[in-house]
Amino acid sequence: MPTNTKTPFFSFLYGLLISLYALVFMPRFFWKMSKAGLGLKPLLQRFGFGIPKNEKGIGAFWYHAVSLGETKAIAPLILEIQKQYPGVPTIITSTTDTGYKEAEKLFPKAIRFFLPLDFKWVLRPIVNFYLPKMIIFSETDLWYHLLQLGKNVHARTAVVSAKISERSQKRFLKYPALANKLFSQVDKILAQNETYLERYLTLGIPPSKLTVTGNLKYDVRYPAYTPEELQELRNRIGLQEGESLIVLASTHAPEEEWLIEKLSPLLATHPKWKVAVVPRHPHRFEEVAKLLPQPRCYSNPQETSSQWILVDTMGQLMKHFAIADVAVVCGSFKEIGGHNLLEPSVYKVPVLFGPHVFTQFEMEELLLKNKAGEKVILEELPSRITYLLEHPEERQAIGERGAALIASLQGIAKKTWQSLII
Repeated sequence: MPTNTKTPFFSFLYGLLISLYALVFMPRFFWKMSKAGLGLKPLLQRFGFGIPKNEKGIGAFWYHAVSLGETKAIAPLILEIQKQYPGVPTIITSTTDTGYKEAEKLFPKAIRFFLPLDFKWVLRPIVNFYLPKMIIFSETDLWYHLLQLGKNVHARTAVVSAKISERSQKRFLKYPALANKLFSQVDKILAQNETYLERYLTLGIPPSKLTVTGNLKYDVRYPAYTPEELQELRNRIGLQEGESLIVLASTHAPEEEWLIEKLSPLLATHPKWKVAVVPRHPHRFEEVAKLLPQPRCYSNPQETSSQWILVDTMGQLMKHFAIADVAVVCGSFKEIGGHNLLEPSVYKVPVLFGPHVFTQFEMEELLLKNKAGEKVILEELPSRITYLLEHPEERQAIGERGAALIASLQGIAKKTWQSLII
């Protein structure tokens, strides 16, 4: 796959597509950012205005992670590189409010901004100012002009924890010139598994660029909470001694409605069982609050007791997993593709998930193979939750197997870094 950066006609057509993308999606982007309390800053930065210019960032490692999951996943790699290069600055770009806020929380000293739209005239002054040493993309979100401008200033470029869906593979095979122009700008593609590597190979990418290093989401350093912190959380959400907690993680519309319908009869017959609902997107907190039967909200705890808890504050999911008895990872009952299925296992919590986990198929295989989680259809969910809550020894055994699985998956960040410097 030869490198060819002199493609003005292609660049012009690509720019037209980005313009169309901006016209269609930027109004909704602005609406979501406003709902998240970020105001105009994200929209202005997407068009190159208000980008921080800090001379201490020159020669940085530039990481692009779209959203919350990708930002959490790439964090161990950032920490590994910071350990190896303590004096080299860090730039982190995002395209979602959750990703931006997670980067702010994890790396407060890094230079952070919303990635501008992939126009050359917008990105060129930013790339030329910072002269990044390396530009690292997480998973799938590649941008042609950013890659090209990075190569122009001699930055190394890489995709880590890389994956490619069958749909994207077929699209690139249909338009091989597009694949050639995009991937010829990438020095390294470090794939999550052999399946993704084989898909990349079908696109004509040289094998020398490709390596399987694993999924960085497996190597995340999750927080350890003190008994006092966990008791404070129990008090806040009204979870009493002897009560059990079911966490519905990363829910999407209309999953909340489906789950309320299925679990309400269960709660009616088990008054000591409670359900914490954690919506995937913060702009839906108010919407979900109206769906739940008189919920107790995390952000505004009240003395009133309720079996339904709405976790309406970002960054609280892992702590709720730490006190949960059963976790249900959503985005899997609707055809979203699922989210991180392994996170509850960090805290020895059995994992249930729906049939639509096509973006997390490797996690699904790991959980099922190690008997640390179960795939269920919506109709089966009440009976599986009931079984787990009524059989504490089996629940504990599943949780222990999950924790052992997590321990066996550590070290991917170090392996990824070693592959990047070869």
